[in-house]
Amino acid sequence: MSTSPTLADAADRRTDNFLPLRHLAARLVIYGHSYPLGNNVLEQKDLLHAWLPSYSISRCAVFLFFAISGYLLTSSLLRHPSVLRYAWHRMLRVYPAYLACLLLCVLALGAWFTSWPLADYFHAPETWEHLRHNLKPTSFRWHLPGVFESNPYPGVVNGSLWSLGLEVRWYFWLGLLLVLGVVRRRRVFTAVVGSWLLYATWQTVQGVPDPLGYRALAQTFLLAALAAQWGQHLRPSHLWILARWYCCGWLAQATGLLWRCRWWRCSSRSGRRTGCRGCAGREAAITPTASSSMDSRCSRR
Repeated sequence: MSTSPTLADAADRRTDNFLPLRHLAARLVIYGHSYPLGNNVLEQKDLLHAWLPSYSISRCAVFLFFAISGYLLTSSLLRHPSVLRYAWHRMLRVYPAYLACLLLCVLALGAWFTSWPLADYFHAPETWEHLRHNLKPTSFRWHLPGVFESNPYPGVVNGSLWSLGLEVRWYFWLGLLLVLGVVRRRRVFTAVVGSWLLYATWQTVQGVPDPLGYRALAQTFLLAALAAQWGQHLRPSHLWILARWYCCGWLAQATGLLWRCRWWRCSSRSGRRTGCRGCAGREAAITPTASSSMDSRCSRR
C-alpha cells in the first residue's frame, strides 16, 4: 500500500503552498498583462503566448486562481458547514478590499488621470453611475469620463476585475448547494457537478458561444471542488500530476478537433454555414460589432 499522503492530508499542513501559489498567479497576471497593456510597439507576446498562440500566461494564472478558490472553499464548507459563517466570510473576503479599490479608482485615480476639468469630471453622471453600478461586483462598467482614453484599450478602468463577477457567482451557487445539503453528500455533490461538467463540455463541442471564457473557468472551479470532496482518496505525486496535465492537454486537443470537424461539415453543406450557432459565431467574428466585443474581452483580461 502507498505511504504517500493523500491530497487532504497534504492540504492540512501549514506548508500547503497555497499562499505561494497565489503570489505566483498574481505575478503571472502582472507579467502577462504587461504585453497588451504596455507600450508594446513591437507587438511582442509573453513566453507562453508566443509558444502556444491560443493561450497566455495571464489567462493560465486566472485558471490557477479559480482552481485554488474551488478547492479551498469546498474544503472549508466540509469542515464548517454553516451557511451564515460561509456568507459572512465570503463578504469579508471580497467586499472590503473591492470597495476600497472602487472608491480609489473613482475618487483618486480617475480624478488624477482624467483629461476633463476636475469639476466636470465630478459633475458627470457617468462618474457616479460607474460607482453605483459597480457596487455590486457581478457585472461591471469600465468607463470613467476622460480617463485612459489614449491607452491601448481606450477608456477601460481596472479591467482586470473581469473575472471577479464569475467568482462571486460561484460563491453563490456553492452556497446554494450548501443550503440544499448537497455539499455534505459527496456522491450527490459529485453527480450534480459531474452533470454540469458534461453539459458544459457538450456546449463546447456544439460550439455554443462563450466569449469571455467563463465556461472553462467554471469547469476548473468545479473540478477543484471535486478534488476537495475526494481528497482523502487522492494521493498526488509528480507522476500523478504530469499524467493529469497530459490528459487535460489531450482532452483540449480532442475538443478542438471536434469543433474544427463540426465547423468543416457545416461549411461544406451547400457552401453555407448559416444553420449552425458555432459557425454563425465564427462568421460574426469578422464583423465590426464582433471585433468590438473581442476588444472588450481582451481589455478585461
